[in-house]
Amino acid sequence: MKNTTIRLGACILFACFNFGAYAQDSFEINDETVARLQYSKVFTIEHKKFPEVNREADFIDYPVPVASLLGKYEIQPTHYRIATSDGFRGKFLADELIVSAEELAQATQSTYLILVRLSDNERFVFRASDIENIRREEQIKRTIAWAQAQGFKPYKDGEDYYIKSKKCDIRLDARTLTELKNDSMYIIKLDADQTKIMELVQQTKVHIKILDSYLGTYRLKRQNTPTATLAAWRKATLNAQKLANKIYSLNKKYDGNYSFSLLNKTNTYDVFLDNLNASKGVLGM
Repeated sequence: MKNTTIRLGACILFACFNFGAYAQDSFEINDETVARLQYSKVFTIEHKKFPEVNREADFIDYPVPVASLLGKYEIQPTHYRIATSDGFRGKFLADELIVSAEELAQATQSTYLILVRLSDNERFVFRASDIENIRREEQIKRTIAWAQAQGFKPYKDGEDYYIKSKKCDIRLDARTLTELKNDSMYIIKLDADQTKIMELVQQTKVHIKILDSYLGTYRLKRQNTPTATLAAWRKATLNAQKLANKIYSLNKKYDGNYSFSLLNKTNTYDVFLDNLNASKGVLGM
């Protein structure tokens, strides 16, 4: 692994590489895309107006071969379903693009997206999963290229790609990409925080021994535990709690982030928390 200075320079490179430059609503159909979508159904759209009920709606019209759709597109954000039959009292009609959850019983389970061709603003309907899968694959390629530019060596485990930072195994997934888009220094800061946490966890070893000793005394003496011992135990528990609070405040920054794991994780912190919680339980804290 390259040192922090080199990785800092690589993070500047990240700013130039910038995932944000890849617009979230853009999509290009080229020869490679056509090959990926060769078994997909794509439809043109017919827009219909119903003046008698003051309503207008989009319907799928006729299928078109993907090979005829080369070009650049903008992806509309709404996910649609296609009505498979007419709705009650004409609320919707067969082949209409609908969004209401109330209509799911009479609609396709799959969702669809509208893509607008930039050259002529013509609209087409694609299965959402087909577009999202391609975009996910493209994002993985971009992520791997970024990781290599940073000096990391991406590796695959199962269906996911990972890199090893100074302190962590980091999965190159949507959460990691979001963190990197928000802060190009994310990995360096993650390593720094995990280093601080590990240093604090090392300090818990002393508290583990102290609390374990008091717990052992209590198991033997129960209600006969001397008042002075209980007072000293309470003070030790308060000191341990202060350390636990420091660790918690650092860990809280990564609540819900399951996209990394420590390279050299031990159960020391878990033992510390077990002793702390047991002590608090006995002492009524």
